[in-house]
Amino acid sequence: MLIVLLLLPGYFRGEFFTAYRLNRKAIWPEDARGRGEHFLITAIAEGVRVSAIALVVSVVLGTSEKLAVVIVIALTVLYTFEGG
Repeated sequence: MLIVLLLLPGYFRGEFFTAYRLNRKAIWPEDARGRGEHFLITAIAEGVRVSAIALVVSVVLGTSEKLAVVIVIALTVLYTFEGG
C-alpha cells in the first residue's frame, strides 16, 4: 500500500524511470523484442537462483521447499533494503 501511495504518483508524473525505460533509450532504442527477451531470461534466471538456494536451505534446515522459498525471498528482501 505504501508503494501505491508514495511511489506511483511520482512514476505517473514522469519523475521516476523504470530500468526498461532507460534500456529503451540506451541499449535497445527500437527493439521491443530484445527488451522482452531480456525480461524473460532474467525472470527465468531469478527463478532458478531462488529455487536452487531454497533447495539447499530446505535440506540444511530440514524444512519444506515452500517454506525455504519464503525464507530465501524474505532474506533477499531484507538484504536489499539494508543496501546489499
